[in-house]
Amino acid sequence: MSQPFPMSYDPAGPSAPAPAVASEMERYLESLPESDEPETEAEHQATAEGRADIAAGRVVSHEEVVAALKGAQ
Repeated sequence: MSQPFPMSYDPAGPSAPAPAVASEMERYLESLPESDEPETEAEHQATAEGRADIAAGRVVSHEEVVAALKGAQ
């Protein structure tokens, strides 16, 4: 059975400039309203992991996702 999303992480980095993508994503995340529910420990850990991935440039551009999904058809 094939994977639904045939991309793997490339430690050399994505083809799009990661700092620009990371900066845009960070601005978006910071613009979201605060939740009125307490954050669970699992949510806190997932958020920290996501922010670390963004800071390290472990991101995939929209164009790369679209190309990968088109190739999966």
